[in-house]
Amino acid sequence: MRRLAPYTQWPVQTALLQQLYQQVADGRVPQALLWIGEPAPTLKFAEFFAGILLCTGEAAPCGHCPSCRWMAASNHPDWWLLRTEPGSQVRSEDVERLQAQLQRRSHSGGRVVYCIAGVDELHPVAANRLLKTLEEPLPSVVAMLTARSSLRVLPTLRSRCLAFSLPADPKAPWDDPLSSRLAGCWEPSSQAFAAVCSRVIQWTEDLIQGTKPPLQLAAELHELAEQPADADQQALGTADVLHLVSLCLRDLLHRVAGENTCVRLPASVKLSHLSNLTSAARLAHAIPVVLDTKARIQAHVGTALNLERMCIRLQEVFSGVHRDWRPL
Repeated sequence: MRRLAPYTQWPVQTALLQQLYQQVADGRVPQALLWIGEPAPTLKFAEFFAGILLCTGEAAPCGHCPSCRWMAASNHPDWWLLRTEPGSQVRSEDVERLQAQLQRRSHSGGRVVYCIAGVDELHPVAANRLLKTLEEPLPSVVAMLTARSSLRVLPTLRSRCLAFSLPADPKAPWDDPLSSRLAGCWEPSSQAFAAVCSRVIQWTEDLIQGTKPPLQLAAELHELAEQPADADQQALGTADVLHLVSLCLRDLLHRVAGENTCVRLPASVKLSHLSNLTSAARLAHAIPVVLDTKARIQAHVGTALNLERMCIRLQEVFSGVHRDWRPL
């Protein structure tokens, strides 16, 4: 067990980060973490989390022990940060030098923490070299990676990390804003947009309760994407509809976690009764499935087939069937 400072002092707070907090408090520190978001806030949070892991005082980060003072001065001997200037890539020789440094004994005889910033921009050779380090981690070493987009991270790297999305605005529950088309509808007085949200919420309820087969769910999403909300608007499009589905699932995730002030969609209070029918873990597995499908459809990859496969996978998630999600 490790005594930590209260979770309310963390600069970013989400339902999944609270689970990480408890995991670290229980002494179960992940071997590798991936922070996803804008470069500045992800790097800042990586440094904060490294301070927790390296702190030798009480209620980490205590801010007073030698380790915390070193972190504040940016000269901790057991904290390694590898990053490049904007527009350049981390190269294979940079990773090789880091690997050599990690073989040395830590200054305190305890943990060593390193961070590689922008792994979604890694040179392929450097990424493959880093993979070996993640596959064969030293017991005392904790790896942290940052990326603007998880979809651009080499899948073999991503699969070996515990990933967390960090909002650009710490006060916001997530960092994927509405598209300009959706933002234009984002007014409480927009009955058309509220109607679309209600249909998405009903679709989510049918998904979680398992009242409709996957192919019917896929057809309903396609229909919703193709039909204009009203006579004065264009159809939303499949990517925007999937974005709303992801927001709906996140609203439900916040409700399951008891964070009712963080919900985003109008009328999502209707999902409250579903809180007892699913779990935060299943919702956390479902959201990346939706976002991966959205990204592939934006890249013009088989809309109908991807929707069908997504719905099949989502029903497996909510029915408790566990299987690796691999996009087509």
